[in-house]
Amino acid sequence: MVKEDYWGNLTAEMPLNLPVQLLEEQAAILEDKTDNLLTGTVASQTIGNQIRTTLAVIAPELEYRFDLVSIYFPVNGEDLYPIEIRNDLTNEKSMCKNEGEFKARLREILSSPQTNSSLQKLLDASQRTYRT
Repeated sequence: MVKEDYWGNLTAEMPLNLPVQLLEEQAAILEDKTDNLLTGTVASQTIGNQIRTTLAVIAPELEYRFDLVSIYFPVNGEDLYPIEIRNDLTNEKSMCKNEGEFKARLREILSSPQTNSSLQKLLDASQRTYRT
């Protein structure tokens, strides 16, 4: 007996440059830049009809973790964009209509003085703890 497929054109192939992939890349870069004194983790959860994906920073030596940036997109959306991006340090939110806007806003958040100051403090404290 032949099984009938009612699922349409589903594919397991991942499109390039998903917002989640960009967050994962930045987490890996943070780990490389800090010799793993700071690590990044990306996790997703469903909130109502949206998916929230968060890039968190972890200072393993200090057993400390904080959410840095979150993105929100609808579960039932046909396209990846628009998505909402939130700077979890400042609670600033903005909508990104496309990949270019998302990359620009993510760059602003990750290179901002607030982010740099927070990460530098964690890095300094982690280095002191690691040396002792």
